Amino acid sequence: MSLIFPSPHAPRTVVTPTIREAMQRIFAAHRTRGQMVVMTGKAGAGKTTAALHIVDEVNEAANAESENSFKAEHYVATELRRSRGDALHKRFLAEFARQVLQLTFPSDTRSIDMPALMNGIASGLRRLNIQLVFIDEAGHLPPAALDTLATLINIVATSEAHPLTIGLVGMHDLPTNVQQLPQVERRVTEFIHFQPLDDKTALKVLHHVD
Repeated sequence: MSLIFPSPHAPRTVVTPTIREAMQRIFAAHRTRGQMVVMTGKAGAGKTTAALHIVDEVNEAANAESENSFKAEHYVATELRRSRGDALHKRFLAEFARQVLQLTFPSDTRSIDMPALMNGIASGLRRLNIQLVFIDEAGHLPPAALDTLATLINIVATSEAHPLTIGLVGMHDLPTNVQQLPQVERRVTEFIHFQPLDDKTALKVLHHVD
């Protein structure tokens, strides 16, 4: 169960114990200078809710110009469901660059130079001080895209002031996909599994909401 209030006068998300633990583990991973975090669970377990809440918290601190603050983004890879082909990882990265970083690349991904695309994304992340990125629907990413994300962390991490942590959000098959790719698995420091709240826990959480 994910607890979300529809009223604009109430907090959008009730921070459950699972979300609180996920925040602590993700921030700890980020302090290790650029890593990957895998968030899995059934539909409705709260994975996306947690990712969006963390993004809001990070960006609120950045807007308040808190010490050592940085920015975060949430990207949903829904278009990959309808895509096929060997250049799928290029298409994913180009769409990410367009939507998150407002970078422009040719619509024909076959003509895109991969090093230029990767360096453009790395420069955009540094320019906007984005250090935490959640990729939702990550189970749809092909192996080449997952490998490319691990490489992107290495590129961004060449600047000590701008580490990059990538959160992969998906269903139960995501950890298996990750474990089949040694370069990606080495980068993962946290596997966080979300379970839907039972009624008793949900009522207890709501009881403590002001």
